[in-house]
Amino acid sequence: MYSQEFKEKVLRKYDKTHKASATCREFHIGRETLQRWRRKREQLDEEKRLKLYIQKEVIESREKLQNGQTEYDILRFAYEYLQPTLKQKLEIADQLKGKYKTKQMCRVIGVNHATFYNHDRRSVKITQNQKRNEDLKTLIAEIHKDSGGRFGANKIFQKLKAQGIPCTLKKVTSLMEELNLKSKRRKTSINEEKRKKTKPIYFYPGNLLKQNFNQPEPNLFWAGDVTQINIKRNKYYLCIVMELFSRKIIGYRVSTQNNTSLTINTFKDAYEFRYRPCGLTFHSDQGSNYMSEEYRSLLWELRVKQSFSKRGTPFDNSAVEGFFSNMKQDDLNSRELEFFDDLINAIDEYIRYYNGYRPHQHLNGKTPNQVEEEYRASLIDEDEEDPF
Repeated sequence: MYSQEFKEKVLRKYDKTHKASATCREFHIGRETLQRWRRKREQLDEEKRLKLYIQKEVIESREKLQNGQTEYDILRFAYEYLQPTLKQKLEIADQLKGKYKTKQMCRVIGVNHATFYNHDRRSVKITQNQKRNEDLKTLIAEIHKDSGGRFGANKIFQKLKAQGIPCTLKKVTSLMEELNLKSKRRKTSINEEKRKKTKPIYFYPGNLLKQNFNQPEPNLFWAGDVTQINIKRNKYYLCIVMELFSRKIIGYRVSTQNNTSLTINTFKDAYEFRYRPCGLTFHSDQGSNYMSEEYRSLLWELRVKQSFSKRGTPFDNSAVEGFFSNMKQDDLNSRELEFFDDLINAIDEYIRYYNGYRPHQHLNGKTPNQVEEEYRASLIDEDEEDPF
């Protein structure tokens, strides 16, 4: 038997010369013996390296574990300090679901796993309803924005209904509250609503319209009026002509003076815009502009009949009065106008919005332009002449 010291001496000699035959002759050992000693040494070296590697990994793992425990303690303190509600804990669990074992996750979050299972079973229906609400919110916000902030829940509901989107007025109102969206206009009082529905027993003899604002055809009755608009200390006057069939504004002018020229020129604009219709009646109040000889002579020359409201009875011309009220409440009252040009631009914008975008209660939620387009389409089908 060879001593360990002798073996190490032989192996050192071999490592130095790398000559197996010479080493064996020098120490009088067999070649197979030398190879066996080399393999044994390599095995011991490998075990030593593995042991060192394991020791290193253990040290690093201990450091990571210690750091992880420190971070966990910090996060746990922050989590408990914030005191999340059960709803917030369940929301956290929803985000971590599938990444960790459920019971372990619930234990760390601090929520009973049975509570989470119950919440998870109900989450599919809740998610579908929430998705529908989120889609509705997007549409509501877009419609409200397109209206310039003028629309309340009722108008938005009418727009959604016209687009074929199933919803209820109550749902629209609720979602608008969540979005903190409100109409710029003030709410009409109950007394005003009742007064609007009140109809007199008899009418002024010169009133040919008699509050029949829903006309069956275009160019039967038009209505007009003038309203005053104040900008700082300056007074301006808006005159309009409304087609009662569609409630469309077919003529309007803004002036610094409320005189007969304003009303005459506005009517001429509408008359030319409608290609000089026949069989027309024009309704207005008994203001001096409309009662003037010059104005009445113009209508007589154009063979247009004239109809008048009873003095002090604005409800005889409530379609036009309502337009003025809506325009001021929806738009002008919320603007900070400084110059005459600002007013003209604001009125131009509002009338485009009114004719083309705002759904009208008396038109079954349609816009004036939609009503006239549908009427025009029906005439094309019947090969009749276009009245517009």
